[in-house]
Amino acid sequence: MPTMPLGLKRLYNKRLRDHARTATPRETLSASAEVRGAELTVGFGNRSFFIRRADPFVPGDTMPDAAVLGLAILSMSHNIEFTLEQPISPAAAGVIERLEYATYLWMMPGNAPLRLRYEVGQTPPPAPGRRDKILCLSGGVDSTQAAIEAVTGHGYTHGLLVAGADYAGAAEPGFIDLKDRVARIADRLGLELLVVETNIRQLKMNWNMLHTVNLAMCLNALQDRVAEGAVAMDNSLTQQLARHPWGNNSEMVAALSSEALPIRPLGERVTRVQKVGVIAAHDSALMTDLSVCYHDTSTGGNCGRCEKCVRTRLAMVCAGLEQQPTFPKTEPLEDLVCRIKVRRRSVQAMRGQLVFTSDIERRLPSGPLRDAVSELAERVYKTLLAREPAR
Repeated sequence: MPTMPLGLKRLYNKRLRDHARTATPRETLSASAEVRGAELTVGFGNRSFFIRRADPFVPGDTMPDAAVLGLAILSMSHNIEFTLEQPISPAAAGVIERLEYATYLWMMPGNAPLRLRYEVGQTPPPAPGRRDKILCLSGGVDSTQAAIEAVTGHGYTHGLLVAGADYAGAAEPGFIDLKDRVARIADRLGLELLVVETNIRQLKMNWNMLHTVNLAMCLNALQDRVAEGAVAMDNSLTQQLARHPWGNNSEMVAALSSEALPIRPLGERVTRVQKVGVIAAHDSALMTDLSVCYHDTSTGGNCGRCEKCVRTRLAMVCAGLEQQPTFPKTEPLEDLVCRIKVRRRSVQAMRGQLVFTSDIERRLPSGPLRDAVSELAERVYKTLLAREPAR
């Protein structure tokens, strides 16, 4: 009988050990959702989180559907078993069942099993004002390309910017700057911009694996008006397979979609380099307001030096575009690429590095810059081989 390769055994033993630690919930808590005007507050124990929109919530049977997605995030992030006191809709119950099964099979790093108890109520009548088609729009490369696809191919009407995702809240100077930039992108694409604010990330959620659930929660907070939602994919379908398990993928969106609120993945047929080209070809003025930086959160702009800025600049080189409109500071890319460190602590992060380096390497013209990217790709690949089983 063939034996399991040592590397494969190590990999699966580690993931099984991680999940064995969460075989028993750390806490068992009751939770309740309450609406006051434009704010939905979900309380549990001595803690709570909120979801805040611009106009008042319409109280009704679907109100806890957004709450239960937030509780799912916290259940998996902190190994808590929740009992929600209000009933949720059958559509929301289906989402939780699919999410529980998917995350059980995927054993997503850092996630405990999803443990939620709830009652299922009646299917509410459709809200008469549900006509909007709303795309989650952050102003980055992925969501801007997805917005072009949403408008030109699917008749989308609105963009949704979430406060409390990359910035702590709506009052942060960096978020205010970002909102202005995203508003200009939305305006150029003919979308009306909406903002939903939540503080759930401040409760130390597992952001890398569950940020797509956070977007679905915010879309569900607009359930009285949204007919269809959409989320931008970070990677193409081929790249998703290489990076899995990762929180933002087409199958996660499929699990979060329901007959009450269909959610569409967009941008899953193109890579990041291709997306940059799509944006510039559609409207070159959009490049000025792109926000891709995660290093400098004092503004909604781009430092030009962090890893995410560097990979976007490299994509622009591949597409033959000027970098200055998007990156006012442009230090030599060869030097910046050589400084990028392999993210050895996280297999998922290294897979992400492999995805972007391989995409860029095959599209760059020969020369010192391509050589620098090839050297980085080789370092990432060798480190991954040492951490993962041989194929």
